[in-house]
Amino acid sequence: MSGISIDSRCVQVGDVFFALRGTVNDGHQFISDALIKGAAAVVIDDKAFYISDKTILVDNVLESLKEIGLKFKNLANPKATIGITGSVGKTTTKVWISEILKNHHYRVFTTTNNYNTIFGLSLALSTMEDDPEFCVLEMGSNHPGEILELSKYLSPNIGIITNIFESHIGNFKDKMEIAKEKISILDGMPSGSVLIFNGDSEFFEDIKRAADDKQIRTMSVGFSDHCDYKVISGQKLTTIQSPSMEYRYEPGICGKHYDYIGGCLIATLDALGLQIEHFLQYFSMLCPLPGRGQVLNCNFHGKQFKIVDESYNASPTAVLAALEVFDETYDFPKVAIIGQMNELGDHEEFYHRRIAQSIADCHLHRIFFIGAERLWKVFEEVNAKCYPELSLHNIHAILETITDGSRILLKGSHSIGLVRLIQAIQGHYTRKIS
Repeated sequence: MSGISIDSRCVQVGDVFFALRGTVNDGHQFISDALIKGAAAVVIDDKAFYISDKTILVDNVLESLKEIGLKFKNLANPKATIGITGSVGKTTTKVWISEILKNHHYRVFTTTNNYNTIFGLSLALSTMEDDPEFCVLEMGSNHPGEILELSKYLSPNIGIITNIFESHIGNFKDKMEIAKEKISILDGMPSGSVLIFNGDSEFFEDIKRAADDKQIRTMSVGFSDHCDYKVISGQKLTTIQSPSMEYRYEPGICGKHYDYIGGCLIATLDALGLQIEHFLQYFSMLCPLPGRGQVLNCNFHGKQFKIVDESYNASPTAVLAALEVFDETYDFPKVAIIGQMNELGDHEEFYHRRIAQSIADCHLHRIFFIGAERLWKVFEEVNAKCYPELSLHNIHAILETITDGSRILLKGSHSIGLVRLIQAIQGHYTRKIS
């Protein structure tokens, strides 16, 4: 067997294809495609699709895949499994923890792509090799009950709740239900585990109480004096005051939200019982991920400008934070291109109006909004130019207005496709600088 696949488009010769039943597609519909591409076998749970010598009939395809992933994880028997959830910052926290540990020559297993669901994590674990010392896994959720299922499956002995914001609030009753969803990570963690969480959160007491009930030790990280790991942002150095020692490091990127993630890294190393001072040299090497704060040097028709690429995704709190950092960090002329925030449900106008109000307080040369026409009035009140989408025509119109030396912030939900602006001037026009 070469490998396991759950997407018939990605099947390689010799793979075993698992015909999963998703919310949109039923994998059984793609059995023929998988076999044509060279799948050695197909795992099914509907006998109507049985093909002699080609299919393996099981009671439940997903449960079978989960069992395989868990067996690989149990055979590896890592020293620690770190499970990361939260409204924003999960992927950056996952990647940075992994990089810090790998730089110190630890064997680390972590997920690639956006494998943070029960499907993706089961698949990822089934590819585990090299007996990792640490597993660093991201746990995503956009509906109630997903974190509980993932935590019980992964049994992390170090849990991280990066923060609790309004992301996907359209799929939850209110923010408290989002908090309960994130806090349910505790239900799969063994007694004696460690939970690292945002000490500045309005749900501080709820998290502490729930952890105490489960006999799980907590480490709070934040900017407040009461936090176990207090973060102090500086112009050149970031300071983390732990319960026993003070640590300083030179960050690879500026921004309070990045300093906060640095505090989570310090707390994680402490929870693992590692000598933190041996890792500080690597903190300056940590860089933003694509679409999550990378800065690009661009040239369009002879005009030089920078793009701060925050186009991967957006929640109201994340947009506000990005605007604050952008306003404080970059010189005039500054341009904000804001994409619509999705999955806000009945709260859609309220949160977009909050963003517009914040934009009004920033020192911006031009403002653009990309999204549904029903929201245009909100942004037109702050003199934004609105477009329904980033078509090539609209991209060209925007770029024609950009002046030499501009700084451009891209921030919006992934589905809005703000990255198309970068793609339109990619290649020899664009160079990553951080």
